[in-house]
Formats: sequence, structure tokens, C-alpha cells
Amino acid sequence: ENPTPSESPVAEQFQAVLLFADISGFTLLTERLTGAGGAEGAEKLADMLNGYFGQLIEIINDFGGDVVKFAGDALISVWPVEGDRDSQRTWTLRAAQCALKIREKLHQYRVEDINLRLKVAISTGTITQAHVGGGFNRLEFLLAGRQLVERVTANDMAEPGDILITPSAW
Repeated sequence: ENPTPSESPVAEQFQAVLLFADISGFTLLTERLTGAGGAEGAEKLADMLNGYFGQLIEIINDFGGDVVKFAGDALISVWPVEGDRDSQRTWTLRAAQCALKIREKLHQYRVEDINLRLKVAISTGTITQAHVGGGFNRLEFLLAGRQLVERVTANDMAEPGDILITPSAW
């Protein structure tokens, strides 16, 4: 709403459902394309990932989520929860339905004879979002909260194809 850059950090807390999707097979694909093709291979890799992430983002948007952060070959999406406990349950179920659709459409996505597979984790609770920085007209968007720690643990436990529901979401 206000295009003026922030001159100081801004943070807010809110209830949300988080979905973390991590691609498996990305490292092998990167090595194959950039090792053999140099700059052309890197461009091909970028095009393939843009196509893959484009489909992933579209599914998340269809289920009312908002992709808020990319981390290499993974992304974090958020469903803000407003209202009572029933609203939190509703949005958690919506994120779970989204995860099932993601797995259905993108779990065995083939690129260059390599299967890109997904691990998904869902968590729920109070998160803090912050915009920090401001120097050189650059802001960094950060998320913090127990749910992010839960999803890291869940991701470490997950195998490609798994959808894990963390204790906070359960």
C-alpha cells in the first residue's frame, strides 16, 4: 500500500499455516547441466526450474496460499489465519489438500532423465515476519517462529514423496 522504502526494521506476528516444499534431485540435475553445458546448461537449468516452480506456485495460489520465500531448491508458503481455532483447522486442512495436489502433479517430474521429487512439511502457529535492512534500497524478508524449527526437523525426517504434518499442525 505504501511504496516508500522502510528506513527501519518492521515486524509483525500473526497466526499462520506454513507449507515447506523441498525438491530432491536438484543437485544431480544441476551437476549434469552446468558441468556439461557451461553457461548454456545453467540457462537450461534456470528455464526448467522456473517451469517447475511456476507449476508449484500456481497450485499453492489455487489453494489460497502465498509463496513468501525461496531457499535454493525449496520454498515456504503461508496461509494467514484470522479468527478462531476452527479457522486454523480449516486453513491447515487446506494446506494439506494443497500438499496432496502438489505431490500428485509434481512428485515424479522428469527433467533430463532425472526425477525431481518433493518432500513437504506443514506446521501451524504464531510466526513473526520482518522486513530488515533498508540500506541501498534493499530489504530482506525474514520469517521466524517455532514452526520453522519444526519444519526443518520434519524435512530432515522426510523421504522424497512424504508429506509430514508437524505436531503444531496435528
